[in-house]
Amino acid sequence: MDSFVETRQHLYDIYNDRLGMSFYLGNHFEGHREVVEKMRNSDLENVRLSVIDGDKRSCSIFSSEDFSVILGIIFYDN
Repeated sequence: MDSFVETRQHLYDIYNDRLGMSFYLGNHFEGHREVVEKMRNSDLENVRLSVIDGDKRSCSIFSSEDFSVILGIIFYDN
């Protein structure tokens, strides 16, 4: 698992921009739109992004720095 902390605004800008790319809107990136919405409405200053690689599917988890608040998860096929 890889994990790092960035400002919420920085991660929001990156993932919001990716919504405009049609290949991110399909089932291959389940949860993307929901994560962007939660980041936009969150009052967290920083967000932890954790990436878990699986054999068939992987995910990115967006949370508070201490994992006490989960903003959302993006699932994608490997």
